[in-house]
Amino acid sequence: MAVIDVWGIKKVKLKKICSALVKILLTITFISSVLEISISADTVVNAESKGLDSNSNKNNNKIFQKIIDDNRNDNLVINIPKGNYLFKSGAIRLHSNIIFNFEKGAIFSVENGNFLSFSYPSKFKGYNGGIKNVVWNNAVFKGEANGDKQSGIVQSMNHASNVTFNGCTFYNAEYPMGHYLDIDGSHGINVNNSNFFGFNSSKKYAYKEAIQIDYSNLVAMSYQLPGDKYDNLPSYDVKVQNCKFLPIIKKGKIKFYAPNPIGQHDTYDKGIAGVIHNVTFVNNTVIDPRPQNGTKEATLNFNGVSNLVIKSNYFINQLASGSTSYIRLNNPLDSYKMSQLNITNNYFENVDAKKQYILIGSNSSKKTVSSINISKNEVISGHFASKFIVSDFDLTDQNIFGDRYLDVVSH
Repeated sequence: MAVIDVWGIKKVKLKKICSALVKILLTITFISSVLEISISADTVVNAESKGLDSNSNKNNNKIFQKIIDDNRNDNLVINIPKGNYLFKSGAIRLHSNIIFNFEKGAIFSVENGNFLSFSYPSKFKGYNGGIKNVVWNNAVFKGEANGDKQSGIVQSMNHASNVTFNGCTFYNAEYPMGHYLDIDGSHGINVNNSNFFGFNSSKKYAYKEAIQIDYSNLVAMSYQLPGDKYDNLPSYDVKVQNCKFLPIIKKGKIKFYAPNPIGQHDTYDKGIAGVIHNVTFVNNTVIDPRPQNGTKEATLNFNGVSNLVIKSNYFINQLASGSTSYIRLNNPLDSYKMSQLNITNNYFENVDAKKQYILIGSNSSKKTVSSINISKNEVISGHFASKFIVSDFDLTDQNIFGDRYLDVVSH
């Protein structure tokens, strides 16, 4: 009687089936990996090879716009080789998913009073109405003061999101009526390890900040882009870390003060959509900003803000005189309660505020400011008998402690 090894037959069939399955799985994995690569791959462009010209007489506005527009639907990486690239007045319209990589010695510059905007357009209202995912790595933006003409470059954002500046330099390029970064109705904005040099301000606009955190409103924009939509939404989730705000010095004297680093001055639509919130200003250095002498101005000024962190910064005056107030936080609204205001572990050296270092106010008879934490700050000064904190309401129930004065006449 023949004996059939059923188990052996099953093992042979099982091996064949497993082998076939492995081949199928490997094929699927390969195809999916190819698809994934093709979907996520970046289009990498050398801007100079596409026509960007470092000849000092060349206007690069049109060619740079073309480079951006030709790759509108791609994840685009634009590499900028070493050279000085001149631009004229106008706007460069960006789109989503762009990375700009600047080689060492690559500079975008404007001259003779020209004003250039890198504009982040918003075709629709709402926080998702604008563009997203834009990164500037090691970019240098350079302006010029020529007689009474100040040239400037602004990053003008309306409803933008996920925008990052890494290791960038902004040199004498703040337009007298504008800012270096104008963040309006935008969120997820990160500024890291970047330097801001000089602000050739006019008397009328001396309060302008290097980084303005504002609302989506036509009036708020440094550059008004045709076709943009506005809705008074406040900016939020803005982080500025490890940056320097410095003066331009000539022959041992201040030629241009450092820009006022960060802040804003207005609210829109009575704060119905909320106010500026989730702002972090940490580990930065500010040296010799222009003195702010008005009672409603300060070097760092916020007129309606919540969830604010000003921490571990160095505020230093070497050649500049003091402002009336160095930090001012004010609530102009009856209908909104500001909260979570944190000013901690900062170092003030020779700032010599004329009235107070920190001013906290409210335009309302109601108590519209709460959850204040001002602690572990250090002041070195020997010139003015200024108070450290002044408020127009009682602060006894707030977290205020551990601030230290060294060599101060009185406090």
